[in-house]
Amino acid sequence: MLNNEETAGSEVERAKHRLLQAFDYIYEFGGFGRLEVDIKILKRGQREVLIRCGREYRFVLEAPRGRRIGIPDRNPTNDSGKEAQ
Repeated sequence: MLNNEETAGSEVERAKHRLLQAFDYIYEFGGFGRLEVDIKILKRGQREVLIRCGREYRFVLEAPRGRRIGIPDRNPTNDSGKEAQ
């Protein structure tokens, strides 16, 4: 029987597989194509992944553990400690 981490991993793999299928479809198509991916942070350590390519595919995935979720620094610095230009 699968535990929660294995189930979450398989759901991530399903989402990745669907994304690659959509890319392949657009790439092989003879005309214009559009592929959109939106990722939203949800409560309870989950992420909603929307893949749009003519159709819409929705996945709710467990967020990776041990990763900091936040907004990047507004004024990043380089190695010397000075503000990056």
